[in-house]
Amino acid sequence: MTMDVSLVIGGLKGILENLCDNYSDSIIGQVASTSRDYLKNRNVDSKIKEVASCLTGLKCRDDTLFLSDLQAAFSKDNLQKILKEIRKDDAFNMEEALRQKLGDLCETYYVENADKIIDSLVQMFFELTATNNPELEGRLFFNRLSRNQQEIKTLLVTELLEIKNELSFISEVSYGLRKSDSERVYTENGTVVGDDEDLFAWNLKFYQTKGLFGSNEKRKAEVEELTKYWRKERELYPGWYIAPVTKREILKSYTRDESLLWKTTGMSIQEKIDFAFELVWRYETGFIVFSKILQNHIFELWKEYKDNGDWSLQDKNKKWFYIGQSLLREYREDMNWNSWQKVFDVMKKSADIMETGNEELEMEFIDCLFFKMQISDVRDKIQQFSCVNNRYALRLHKVGLMAECGLLESAYSELKALIDELEEAITNMPREKNKDFVQCGSILSGAYELLAFVIQGLYPFDKNEELHTTWNRIEEYSRFFDFAKEKNQWKNNL
Repeated sequence: MTMDVSLVIGGLKGILENLCDNYSDSIIGQVASTSRDYLKNRNVDSKIKEVASCLTGLKCRDDTLFLSDLQAAFSKDNLQKILKEIRKDDAFNMEEALRQKLGDLCETYYVENADKIIDSLVQMFFELTATNNPELEGRLFFNRLSRNQQEIKTLLVTELLEIKNELSFISEVSYGLRKSDSERVYTENGTVVGDDEDLFAWNLKFYQTKGLFGSNEKRKAEVEELTKYWRKERELYPGWYIAPVTKREILKSYTRDESLLWKTTGMSIQEKIDFAFELVWRYETGFIVFSKILQNHIFELWKEYKDNGDWSLQDKNKKWFYIGQSLLREYREDMNWNSWQKVFDVMKKSADIMETGNEELEMEFIDCLFFKMQISDVRDKIQQFSCVNNRYALRLHKVGLMAECGLLESAYSELKALIDELEEAITNMPREKNKDFVQCGSILSGAYELLAFVIQGLYPFDKNEELHTTWNRIEEYSRFFDFAKEKNQWKNNL
């Protein structure tokens, strides 16, 4: 069953009239009296017909007429609420705010193919208002211009960061490679490795998609291709314990289209888990802040897989577990303890999915106590915590909490043991293109930085030769992770 075009035109005009009526008490209320007359304008009328022809025959998810669903979404009450809220925004944020709220509305009412509808309605709405308010029209124009400039700036900044990294490497080589082991150059089988380009190379590229502007079929294809592309970049990750700040900034700039996760219909749960895993990995690696809507959708997918996933697929199970760990961190940092507990209880029952599952969840529980400032409990739990010796990252995490809670003597002893084991492990590892070598070097860099902190805590007023030796070792391992560069970047961002 299809809809008559005239019926759709009437419905759209009704929606626009609602927009005009409900905007009467807003910052441009003076245009409301003429907005209804403007609806009779031929240009507006032709645009309404154009949109109406696209809508004819469409249906919503429950197989009812699409127009009914659309009219329910754009009801008078809903529009009043939206327009009241965007009154708080100036003209430079108004269009983005309106698009976001109309998108949320369509999602709530399960309006499919909503993007083109929203584009058309927003465009017509601002034509109605801007025609009667030249000042606002100018502001909206500069808003669009500013957004385009910001996108261009983001691309330029990321490209310049890549060029800067290349020039930095070339500069080091041009002054000659340092020859001693203490100066960070290793020789293996006659080949110089260590500060070489291959060891730390991670060339990120921006993957362009049409995002929400394409059809649902195109979105599905883009999700598949984007998942493959992001997986390839993840697999080429050198192995840093924490990625350098320049790489994090580039990764953040190149990680977009997260809304494809919930705006694309018809994907299997396995496809969604694959895409979500790559997305979450990039967010975790790049220290990218989760929006509330992304956090909620990630949780819904995580819960859906728990209830309906194929638990015979071990690789998908591991991805589900990783996503759950990310949610635990998110809820802990938000101090959303009810959500944290719900996820933790489920994860605890599934800890055997990962070889390190029980150990990592035990550490997460201690982190939770720390965030709640239950320091006595943290001190008790952290001293009881144990893991396999080669879990170097967990051991560093443990020592860090010990130092935070004032257990400096114990932290010092465990740090010295950890450093000795890492030094030995690195000595016996092949260096060239070895992720374990890079990760151990990164953890060792963090261990020396923490050791310097602990020594100063133990001997705050003494000249300490060990502290100077430790600072030298920090400099030596800065190629794996440069704390000085991180601090400078943090200061620049203030």
